[in-house]
This record gives sequence, C-alpha cells and structure tokens, in this order.
Amino acid sequence: MFDIILKHLLSLTISLATLFVPQEKWQRKMESEPTQAERIAEKDLKGWTFSTLESKHTGQIHTYYELPCTDSTSRKKLLLLHGFNTDGSIFFNLKPLAATHRLIAYNFPEKTELFTGSIRDFEEIIDDFCEVMQLDTIDLLGNSLGGIIAQFYTAHTGTVTIRNLILVSTYVHGATKANVRQMRRMADKLLPYPDYKLFYLLSMGSKISTRTEKKGEEDSPLETVVIKQIPWYREVLKAMYWHDGTADAGSITCPVLVLQGKKDRLVPVEEMKSVRKYFPDAKVNIFDDAGHTLIFSQAKEAIADIYQLIN
Repeated sequence: MFDIILKHLLSLTISLATLFVPQEKWQRKMESEPTQAERIAEKDLKGWTFSTLESKHTGQIHTYYELPCTDSTSRKKLLLLHGFNTDGSIFFNLKPLAATHRLIAYNFPEKTELFTGSIRDFEEIIDDFCEVMQLDTIDLLGNSLGGIIAQFYTAHTGTVTIRNLILVSTYVHGATKANVRQMRRMADKLLPYPDYKLFYLLSMGSKISTRTEKKGEEDSPLETVVIKQIPWYREVLKAMYWHDGTADAGSITCPVLVLQGKKDRLVPVEEMKSVRKYFPDAKVNIFDDAGHTLIFSQAKEAIADIYQLIN
C-alpha cells in the first residue's frame, strides 16, 4: 500500500478502537486542525515559493510550490505529484533540478466539488491546473500515490504532452490480486465511518508512524507527513476501489524511469515486479538503502537518474 498512516491502521483492531470515540472531542479536534494555508505559513520553504491560482473554468483554487529555472533560456517544466499523506514539500530536496527545469510541485485539493470518487477526477484536476498555468508540454514525476495518478494521467490526457514519466516508490495499481484485496478491504472498513471517527483513526495511525519513524531510517521523514481534510481520504479510497491501472501502463509510450527503495515496506517486492512487467523498456534503479520516501531522503542519488532522463 502507498500510504504510511493507513498502512498502520490495518494493524489496529479498528472496530474496538472506534467503539468509544467521544464525538464532541474529536469533532473539535478535527475542526481545529490547521488549514493548508496555515500549514504553509509555518513551513520552511527552502527557497521555493507557494502560490495560489483560481481557475476561471472550474472555479477551483489551485495551490503549488514553485522553483524557477536558473537557466533563463530553458522552457522545460517538471510537474511533481505527491503521495497520499504528503504534499508538494516532499520534493523540496530536488532543488538542483532547477538548473534545467522550472519545478512545479502541485498540491492536490483536499476538498473540492471536483471530487466524485473516480480516478478520472484527478485527470480533470491536473488538466485544469495545467490550463491555468499554461503548461502544454511537461516532464511528469509521480511519487507513491502520485505515481499511480501520473500513470493514469499520462495514459489519458488529451491536453498535455508528457515528454518523460518518472515513477518513484509506486506500482501499477491492480497488477496483483493481493493489492486489490488490500485496497478494497481497507475502503470497505473505513468509508462507512463518520468523519470524526475517520479523523481519530488517522490521528492514531500518525502517532504510530511517529514512533516507528524513530526506529528506522527507511520510514518517511516526519516533516513530510500531513493529516489532511477528510474528503481527500474518501476521494482516494473511492477512486482506487475499482481502478485497474494495467491498461494505462500498457498504453504509455513516452520514456519511463522507475526509482524504488529496496527497504520500502509499503511497496512490496511483488509490486515492484509488476512495474517491471508493465514497463519493460523503462530504466529501473533499485536503491539498496532507501525506503518509501527516497525522493526526500535520497534526493541526491535520485536527481542523478532523473537528470539523465529529462535532459
């Protein structure tokens, strides 16, 4: 599974854990969580800028981090799609790639009328963002869940030309029966809960992640983990329930780079094999000492491979 928090939730006795959750207390906690803007205000942007743009077509407020290209003659753009419990800041350590590309780390909306529970929602959202940003040709990098979305987008968009596709710490969704069963079992268990109980479970899962983080460097860096608004989680669980990405992967013709950590406990070895199967011509690099968030922790090594593909 692509997410740290929900990975840990699978190990909890969820029914017992939620049986006596005090509604008023956790409703207040949920409502007092910082908004995206408030989280940004407290974040060290490491030289990146945070911006918002409103789409005249959909009315959606898009937010993103950006780093301009230091080469004023370059027109290359690299669009970065984050995972389930992170935002665009997971890519801050890719700063050296701004030598040749304008870097745009998109923040998926956490709550929007564009959410209908379909994987196609993400195509519409990214198309809308690219139209607002006037991006017609891009290199595309998807990390974790963002890699699954990037595969679907590359296979289906009729608006944007994808020059190169980089898939990091991800897999082909639906390629293994175990993955499908796990995803649906989790959705069936979590989706019926009211928002405050789902928020409680996410909070408990985050605490477990924090304790686990201290025991091993292969886990996700704590500063990249974000608990988001509940509609985001519902959207992803619904969108992935019936999604089969195998046909999407098979239809992608642009050059593909796959970066994976050997110590990734969220993307099992069998899932790694599925990526090789559906992208037989891709360049694949397995990092022996990397975990699920190699794009953050092993950015220097990842940059070397990415640079070779996109330049």
